Amino acid sequence: MPDGTLVAAYIDLDEEGDSVSGLLVRRRPAGSAEWSEPAIVIGLGNTSEDPDIRVYRPRLIRSGPETLHLLFPYDTPQASLLSDQIWHSVSTDGGRSWSEPDPVNASDRDYANQVATAVDGRGRLHVIYLEGSFVGEAVSRVRHAIFDQGLWRQEPDLSSGPVALEGSVGLAVAFSPGGCVHAIWDEYIDQSESDRTHLQYRQISCP
Repeated sequence: MPDGTLVAAYIDLDEEGDSVSGLLVRRRPAGSAEWSEPAIVIGLGNTSEDPDIRVYRPRLIRSGPETLHLLFPYDTPQASLLSDQIWHSVSTDGGRSWSEPDPVNASDRDYANQVATAVDGRGRLHVIYLEGSFVGEAVSRVRHAIFDQGLWRQEPDLSSGPVALEGSVGLAVAFSPGGCVHAIWDEYIDQSESDRTHLQYRQISCP
């Protein structure tokens, strides 16, 4: 934070890898050796009876003096929602309290994960992520969403075509000093050659 405060987001797990408390955030003021009591962004209770309920790979980023965003894939237990979505929570008081998480993506796809994020020169939050389906042709795509003035807007897909599920797909997004945001990902261009990937680049925003 601008005043030197450290803010950390983490998933509370027991020795068996089951979530005990969920997704937590703690603060440590500059010059202090003590961390605050945790703020619970999403509480899961003990998930050992249902190992499919999980939060993983949280991403924490700042877009203003006291404004923080948390993005994380979440296998939600609610039957009315899709089982694996990218979720977002925002804090406007430096991480002391957090909004009720809301989904970034809402589609008929089966899963979404591998989140990368950056803030552009206008303070807008950019998120790129992998979204796909296990039904029919098992393919996925690289998607791009922008959070601006409290609303999410889905941008055109970054991937030029389907991304094969075999193998991993790496995503990266970065902010440059001029206020631009750049995205890099790897993509299977010729799916007849499943072991061939190509590194792709696009400037996705610039003031």
